[in-house]
Amino acid sequence: MFTLAELYFPKCHEILELIKRIRDEASAIQREYKELYREYGPDSDGATYSKKLTLVLGEFAEAIESYKGALASYAREV
Repeated sequence: MFTLAELYFPKCHEILELIKRIRDEASAIQREYKELYREYGPDSDGATYSKKLTLVLGEFAEAIESYKGALASYAREV
């Protein structure tokens, strides 16, 4: 999907890179918690990771909305 977006929507690359960065950040949070849970089980601090992930997913949703707006703008130009 990213490859197609990079090929066909060059004016939206900046927002697409932001989406990728936020996706990677969310993945890192999930990976950290997964390792913590493997080590400590239910005693791991899930609330902290849940809050972090919720914030990052909010940013992700905002970036997606920005990308959709950029795509709509690009479509109007074409």
